Amino acid sequence: AAIQNFIATFLQINRGSRLQKFKITYNGRDVCHHGSSEFIAGVINRGVQQLDVGSSTLKRPLTNDLVPVNIYKSNTLVSLKLANVGMQNPPEFGVSLPCLKTVHLEDITTKDPLIVEKLISGCPVLEDLTVFRAFDDNVPVLRVRSLSLKRFCVKFSRARTIHGKEYAVEVDAP
Repeated sequence: AAIQNFIATFLQINRGSRLQKFKITYNGRDVCHHGSSEFIAGVINRGVQQLDVGSSTLKRPLTNDLVPVNIYKSNTLVSLKLANVGMQNPPEFGVSLPCLKTVHLEDITTKDPLIVEKLISGCPVLEDLTVFRAFDDNVPVLRVRSLSLKRFCVKFSRARTIHGKEYAVEVDAP
């Protein structure tokens, strides 16, 4: 509750200013149940350019909706790093991230198997894409289609096949 109060007070005091970078790292279940999604939605609405959300210590996402849907319509986001979080499905009207150049996704989960493909298709200036795939990420085929991509890195779980599941990657980029 103390961190929630601190962030809320900070954002309230500085409500007229834009945030360049926002990073929230969690290492336990409590943070996910204390308004983290609302804080993230708030900084996106305030024009954040670099957003870094997640945990490097946890092995599984704690919640399926930590990342709010307004992330898919940011006009200011340049860098997005998500680790061990669940992503909500994008709204029916799609994804539009006209300034997003760098995307780093590590062990994300989603109910939509096309989430990464939809994210990439909404980033016309994407240059750098890194995807660390979890064995249960619900993405049978990772499709990467981008005319602007300069760097692409994909890493899989230690085993290429786990519990009868196979990974596949299709790349259409210069």
